[in-house]
Amino acid sequence: MSVYPWVLKNTDVIESESVSFPFDDCGFLYGYGLFETIRILNKTPLFLSEHLGRLQYSSIIMDLVFDTDIDQINRSIHTLIEKNNIENGVLNLYLTGGNRPDSMYELGLEMPFFLGVVREYPVAPLDPLLLGVRHASFQRISLDHLKTMASVKNILEKRLAPSFNDVLLYDSNNIVLETTTANVFFVKGKTICTPKGTGILQGITRNFLISKCNDYGFSVEERDIPVSELADFDEIFLTNALRGILLIETTEGYDGLSSRDLVTTIKQQYTASIDVLSQVSSLV
Repeated sequence: MSVYPWVLKNTDVIESESVSFPFDDCGFLYGYGLFETIRILNKTPLFLSEHLGRLQYSSIIMDLVFDTDIDQINRSIHTLIEKNNIENGVLNLYLTGGNRPDSMYELGLEMPFFLGVVREYPVAPLDPLLLGVRHASFQRISLDHLKTMASVKNILEKRLAPSFNDVLLYDSNNIVLETTTANVFFVKGKTICTPKGTGILQGITRNFLISKCNDYGFSVEERDIPVSELADFDEIFLTNALRGILLIETTEGYDGLSSRDLVTTIKQQYTASIDVLSQVSSLV
């Protein structure tokens, strides 16, 4: 997926052709870095403050230097969107430790690399999805709740199930986690349930939807969900920052667990909320 001609490097908006390939960057070499994916709608980067807040929080845990003024980053991102003249698209932010030192025994990484690139929003329809269900092939650790550039486990999980669009994972205790690209929600009557825990990424879209459930006429439960309970739910859907709410056509091993009328209503309400948010933000 190609990028637009203007990019953000640290706080400077520059031409993409002037950015050299990061041969010595720790993010490229070792996956030592973080990223955020942000939807641009009506020239508005949705939930920008939440994404930057997560980036700041994660940088502390990852011991990455990220002391750039957030207000300046906000201004630079809006300048980036304006210079690329994009109404609807995708903004990717990357924060790495910067170039590796001469000796790997002295990781004094004090010059971080912060990059923002804008891409076209994929217009091809993605859902409804065919969802596989699998025991997680790789042990979950506390860092898995961060959006690091080391995404090899999720990539491999998907490659191990090529006949499905995505895969719903559960742990050694048979507790549902998430998919390789999204958070998962289940609907039972007027209650929406979603997994909790330190082993999952608590997505920005996930958190927004939880905050809006009451407005949409649903109660919400964040709790451990055993795999054995999947057959009891009426409907299922996914959320991520790029696509918002994703519909499910079939769930492997669970006939009838799909996205139907209730999820369609939730998606319509979510889309209306996002449209209002983007219109209000564009006026600020």
